[in-house]
Amino acid sequence: MRSLLAFALCAASFGALRAQDVPDPPPSADSTRVQKKGPASKPLPPLPIGRVTGTVFCADTHRPARGALVMLAPRPGEDGRQNESMSRVGMDGSYAFEHISPGEYAVVAVLPGYLNPFEGVTISPTPDSQLSDQMWKRESEHGTLKITAGEAVKFDMELQRGAAISGRVFYSDGAPAAQIVIEAQSTARDKEKTGPDEPFLDLGGFVREVARQSLSTDDVGHFRLSGLHPGTYRVMAIELSKDHADDGFGGAGAINDPSAVRVYAGDTLHQKAAKTYDLRAGEETSGIDITIPLEAFHSVRGHLSAVDGRTINMADLKLTDPSDDTFAMSTKLQNDGSFNFPSVPGGTYTLSATNARIGEVPGDIPAQFENTVSLVPKTAFGDSTQSIVIADVDLADVNVSLTEVPMPKPAASPK
Repeated sequence: MRSLLAFALCAASFGALRAQDVPDPPPSADSTRVQKKGPASKPLPPLPIGRVTGTVFCADTHRPARGALVMLAPRPGEDGRQNESMSRVGMDGSYAFEHISPGEYAVVAVLPGYLNPFEGVTISPTPDSQLSDQMWKRESEHGTLKITAGEAVKFDMELQRGAAISGRVFYSDGAPAAQIVIEAQSTARDKEKTGPDEPFLDLGGFVREVARQSLSTDDVGHFRLSGLHPGTYRVMAIELSKDHADDGFGGAGAINDPSAVRVYAGDTLHQKAAKTYDLRAGEETSGIDITIPLEAFHSVRGHLSAVDGRTINMADLKLTDPSDDTFAMSTKLQNDGSFNFPSVPGGTYTLSATNARIGEVPGDIPAQFENTVSLVPKTAFGDSTQSIVIADVDLADVNVSLTEVPMPKPAASPK
């Protein structure tokens, strides 16, 4: 995210500009006696800075949007541009950005309860230029402004209140479920959604975190999400796996935990069977309760090896439900070839192993750091799929044997 560096960059830019503002000391009496005429110096160009001010109001209350987070985002692709800046709206609804380089900008304001231009946007790994273009498309939805050197521009905004959902999450024994991430999925974006095993960032959720709006249940299992765009939604509770590591994005990043337990409103594990809700701007849909079952999950453990017994230590492992293409779980293969899917509901699944390799530790890595570096693939194996049935007990002996194939040639570097 470009905004993560905004405060540091603004501070650095401000310091540099203040240094330019300091006038030179007047010449001493002695120095004036020895001055010689020289060629006339060219006048200095004006400092390349501008100023943006404005006021942010709430359309439903006609009062200042106090505390709103305002972002000033530059159009991507222009040379000599600083990263976006952030500011907080004051008690009177005003904001200001100083020392802004000339160029085209978009202004975005985010306040809990009001429409967030990034809501429902997920970003998959893409080149930086594509990411910037996706960001700019959302940032510039309500118009842009152009700044020239030394110019002050006024840009006022009005925020529209969005829809809200609220409810509670329980475990099947009646205990409240705390620290459960809640996601509202728009059914209009089903075809655009990446699978749960594909990395992505929920941009709307990330902005919520930055704006200090929780995505998780509290200590009594209560949740409330607001500022949603009108539409039809499913509501999903996500209990993170014990191996989930904090990626710095809080609940927004946790949504992509491939081993997490996902339960939809309607108390189902399948997206197709989930209950849906029609949300309207300015209205709240409450009483959405979700129950996380405690006895419905089982572990699937096994080992991946070559047909001759050699241990395979690199592969992509995935469990999918052949009757529901939206249900998939993935897990990490350990260096000893073992794997574990910790929370799988009963049913019939397809276990797939792809991109299997035997990898080696780079030769110049000390032994104490071998577990912290990426392996170098040396031997390749063919893909494999097999059907497994999970009933009332854990599966602890799922062994997968793969056949060796020639190592694929490395992809040619683009010219």
